[in-house]
Amino acid sequence: MSEAYALLDHGEGRKLESFGGVILDRPAPQATGPRRYPKAWGAAHASFLKGSGWRRLRPFDEPWRAKIDGIVLELALHAQGQVGLFPEQGPNWRWLRDAVASADRDLTMLNVFAYTGGATIAPLTVRVPHRVEVCHLDGSKGAVTIARRNTALNDLGDAPVRWLTDDALAFMKREKRRGRRYDGIVLDPPAFGRGPDGGQWKLADSLPDLLALAADLLSERPLLMLLSWHDPGLVSARAVAMMREALTGKSISSVRGLALVLPCRGHGMLAAGRSVRVLF
Repeated sequence: MSEAYALLDHGEGRKLESFGGVILDRPAPQATGPRRYPKAWGAAHASFLKGSGWRRLRPFDEPWRAKIDGIVLELALHAQGQVGLFPEQGPNWRWLRDAVASADRDLTMLNVFAYTGGATIAPLTVRVPHRVEVCHLDGSKGAVTIARRNTALNDLGDAPVRWLTDDALAFMKREKRRGRRYDGIVLDPPAFGRGPDGGQWKLADSLPDLLALAADLLSERPLLMLLSWHDPGLVSARAVAMMREALTGKSISSVRGLALVLPCRGHGMLAAGRSVRVLF
């Protein structure tokens, strides 16, 4: 299997990507410039249009597998143009691995809005003498099912993972009442959504409460917090300020806000979200 992901070209509001040899043409509002390799787009196996969904252009098997940063993932054409992988998260997965490798004790991690499990698998792949446990939480039963298959694909089927399908805020509030605490917390919230009570989730408005809950769930000797998002309306400086406010009173080693980008050979970087990394 080849290293699975490559951004082949971008421009005119779209991006052309190869996932393990399957080439997809998808929307990318941030791709505002011209395309550099127009002929490459004719190789797409499928394209996605908002309002119309996926259109298959060439035959390929589905689901298929791809590998990124050493993690094997099952991919398929999902609704809303997703495929089961956000490749821009690769650097965050490597950061998680490095942080876990630097620890000198058993760790319990919480991965919220965990999707198909990349950030669940990453810390489990680190070869360390201490035990690493992960609680994988997502509101989609289907995503959790795929995440479990992905864990098995990486020979981690027996790894200590709690698999949960639940509303993030409701679950975290219950964990706080139960007194359960975590050494590391990973958060990748959506820009918009609805809770189980029908209430609307809007990232910029709801993030302070989410971060405060996460801070309350940190252990007495925490290792890390990682926040990532794709809402262009939330700038990095504001998210860093929210994070610092939520962690008031805790001993922080570093807080870093950074852009998530997709490199394109010969065509520069394509913005793909942002993240805030915290080490204690």
